[in-house]
Amino acid sequence: MCPWFKLARVSEIRPNSMKEFEVAGCNILLVNALGRLYALEASCPHMGYALKFGSLSSKVLRCGFHYAEFDVEDGRVLKEPVDGKGIRGLKSYPVKVEGENILVLLEEQKE
Repeated sequence: MCPWFKLARVSEIRPNSMKEFEVAGCNILLVNALGRLYALEASCPHMGYALKFGSLSSKVLRCGFHYAEFDVEDGRVLKEPVDGKGIRGLKSYPVKVEGENILVLLEEQKE
């Protein structure tokens, strides 16, 4: 069974903002885009830059280092980095709200 982990309270993540959390050894970026919550891996797959230092516009997350852009709904790449190197999309995680708590579903660890 895959566990759900509490990331934050709803009041901690304002609309059109993002915040990084560490849970179960994973760094997760929680995004509130247009009133919906999304959870993504917190580092850009290009060079590992922390995406919390990037920008959010509507549902587009932009890395602040080489300006790669990702769709917050599913993590897919919308724009490659400026150096032209191809990158994979961001891992995304299911999110749910129970009362005031925001929960994220992480995969079970493989040995």
